[in-house]
Amino acid sequence: AVSCVEGAACNTECGSVGRTSCATCEPVCELLVETCNGMDDDCNGACDDGAIDGCRVPVHRANGPNGHYYTTVLAETSTDGRTLEAQDYWFVYVEQHEGMLPLHRCDRGDGRFFLTSADDCEGLGAVQTTLGFVETKVSCGGRELHRLVSPSDRHFYTVSATERDNAVNNLGYTSQGVSGFVWASG
Repeated sequence: AVSCVEGAACNTECGSVGRTSCATCEPVCELLVETCNGMDDDCNGACDDGAIDGCRVPVHRANGPNGHYYTTVLAETSTDGRTLEAQDYWFVYVEQHEGMLPLHRCDRGDGRFFLTSADDCEGLGAVQTTLGFVETKVSCGGRELHRLVSPSDRHFYTVSATERDNAVNNLGYTSQGVSGFVWASG
């Protein structure tokens, strides 16, 4: 006879943790509903998908006299001479989960800002705010967040390889690699 403990934790086929059901002759590992934990709980190939309130927050992109500006506060995109370029441009996690790093907006003190995971702002300024948290490797539908810098030392971030290539090939930007992985939706 197979022993079965109803409701005991079990490993699903995708590596998430499910709950054991003893309703049939053999124990079955039932999938859990998606929760905000940076994992694919329901084995559908996407992490934290569906309506999970407060899981991810949108980052908006604006442009202004001192270059691009990234914020989770939509009203900030139309202050200090800025104009909104992209609302809900990408999403970051509100809370840090395993394998994630913070994405800080750093103030250089001269009206320019840049994004980094370094708590010391790479020695170039001070953390103004933490926008949220990003993955360090591609997983769960994450998209590369490309970091570029202009000859005038202004930073630019994009989730589009085409936009990155245009900035490098036609606008004089230098690619500084991938800052992390972000998401297309909340």
